[in-house]
Amino acid sequence: DRDVTGVQTCALPISEDEVTMTGRPPRVGLNLFAQESFRAAAGPLFEAGLVDALEWDVDESWGFGGVERARVLPRWIADLLDLYSDDDALYGHGVWFSLLSARWEGRQQRWLEALHVACAARRYRHLSEHFGFHTARGFRRGTMFPAPYTDGAVRVGRDRLRLMKEAAGVRVGVENAAVALAPADAVEQGAFVADVLDGDADAFLVLDVHNVWAQCRNLGLPPARLLREFPLARVREIRSEERRVGKECRSR
Repeated sequence: DRDVTGVQTCALPISEDEVTMTGRPPRVGLNLFAQESFRAAAGPLFEAGLVDALEWDVDESWGFGGVERARVLPRWIADLLDLYSDDDALYGHGVWFSLLSARWEGRQQRWLEALHVACAARRYRHLSEHFGFHTARGFRRGTMFPAPYTDGAVRVGRDRLRLMKEAAGVRVGVENAAVALAPADAVEQGAFVADVLDGDADAFLVLDVHNVWAQCRNLGLPPARLLREFPLARVREIRSEERRVGKECRSR
């Protein structure tokens, strides 16, 4: 089956078989944040039964520091995760794996081991990761950067997706990036993503429309030019989010 899900502040999961047979619209959900402000804002939506699906950053508590330094999450987070897992409406997302880092690190191996434990504890419909890298020699944590579109980078991406799939035991995919160092990074990203996903027939794309918008705005590119480069037949999740633009940006 194919799911189209959009998350961050809203999610749109859909099973193609369900739509064909029942005509039901895509489910709408949220990306879960372990903050009291999120609980206060989203609590009424959960209570009203309006959140059909939930996405969770699986490495929220241990992704960077490791399992031995994992943060203790509030009980209400665990309760929500268990509820949506039991309903087969829980979606996983990773932040700290650093998919396209060329040099394999022990930290990434430990991340995969922790991922295996997390996915054994709860049922996720799929797992996605950011398309890019944030660790390299001398740098262990930072902004997600684009990698150059080369044959070597494609091989790295395919290998890392394979390792993620083996650890998680579910379908895996990537989310398009927002950061670009030059227009070529944005224009070539769609083909780059497609090449990486072609290594696995079940791999999918999380289409983050805010990230597309950010690249168009920052680089002066038309949205249609970027969107037509992506393998849209691979889209299983569509993500949308709200961002406030500061006065200094609006005045430009």
